[in-house]
Amino acid sequence: MKKKIHFIITGGTIDKVYDPVSQTTQMAPESIIPLYLKNAINPALHDLSYETPFMVDSNDITEPMRKKILGAITSSKENWIIITHGTDTMSVTAEFLKEQLPPTHGRTIIITGSMTPLREFTLSDGSFNLGYAISALEHLDPGIYMAMHAQVFPAGDVLKDRATARFEFKDL
Repeated sequence: MKKKIHFIITGGTIDKVYDPVSQTTQMAPESIIPLYLKNAINPALHDLSYETPFMVDSNDITEPMRKKILGAITSSKENWIIITHGTDTMSVTAEFLKEQLPPTHGRTIIITGSMTPLREFTLSDGSFNLGYAISALEHLDPGIYMAMHAQVFPAGDVLKDRATARFEFKDL
């Protein structure tokens, strides 16, 4: 049976591209993720759908934008949802969704992203994080999680350590 996964794409580093003129990364005009997944996994085993409410750096995500993500979740027919998101504020979005969705929403939602752009960067963590998030869906109970660097964090229990460019559990 095909896995049905709905992707909500919001931008972030995973979808940035390198601009050689400015020698910086910039948001791509459209996401690489559908093309990447089409070529990286066996499409016959998955039924993937995509929605892009916006493409921005996560530092530019506002509450109305988070409400768009929430709307995309509630209007999706799928129970497995992966949100690609910038790492700087993904924990804020995870907590927002945890607060806004009823505990009985019945979906498994994973937010993931990367520290390095997926496109053009051979050593990007984006491909691993996407694959890990897809795999983790099968093993998690309904809820809201973040999947980064081979770890799954429940929403509200994680912080980004900017010094190490990794995520860690909050001291509870």
